[in-house]
Amino acid sequence: MFKGVTIKVKLAAMAGAALAFSGMASFRSPAGYDIHSITLSRACRSRSLAAGEAAARGCDPGFRLAVFIPPCRSWVIRKRGFMELLLLADAPSAAGVVASWYFDEWCRDSGRFTQDQVLAKVMAATQVDRAPLIVLARQAGEWVGAAELKIREMAMFPEYEHWLGGVYVVEKARGQGVASLLVTEILSRARRAGISKLYLQTENLTGGVYCRHGFKALEEVHYKGLHVLVMVADTGI
Repeated sequence: MFKGVTIKVKLAAMAGAALAFSGMASFRSPAGYDIHSITLSRACRSRSLAAGEAAARGCDPGFRLAVFIPPCRSWVIRKRGFMELLLLADAPSAAGVVASWYFDEWCRDSGRFTQDQVLAKVMAATQVDRAPLIVLARQAGEWVGAAELKIREMAMFPEYEHWLGGVYVVEKARGQGVASLLVTEILSRARRAGISKLYLQTENLTGGVYCRHGFKALEEVHYKGLHVLVMVADTGI
């Protein structure tokens, strides 16, 4: 799309809230959409992109891109295509898809939860500006990933309140940075919710992708039959 250019546009958690971005002007349109005018480092051809309620237009004069976005969602424009990040609260019909991912990945073999129990947990994560919530990734009309902002995920650590969990990307979308986009979005929503520390558990004892997002190792523990690494990140507030 735009070679060498990656632009992330985040929407306010509440309608009408102002957005602040480095090098970006933000104001409200009469139709109730946030309008973000971004100066690019190079020219791009004039074009229009439509995805649901959003449209992005790029034009040569002034190297400027104007993005019109409704409140409560995030849109990511990437050089490989158009990635949409949104809340499960805004797309509740996706709950069954997410529950199937989670059940197959973490519960089918262990037998800890039935698929109906997993679905009930997913459907409960429909908050908008506080935990529990789920962020979804969609590309070319298909759901490709999810991540959760959770409350007290590990019973052995009741003092650790807010957790990043359920980070899942479908196999065909792996290696494309989807997990990083989801983790970044959860961290951003945690900050907006006033959460100062975010914890996670991972079976990857090196920390993997989470190290690149500021997570630090706390300790390794055995939990529910698994050897996991517990990590923490300061959200920056």
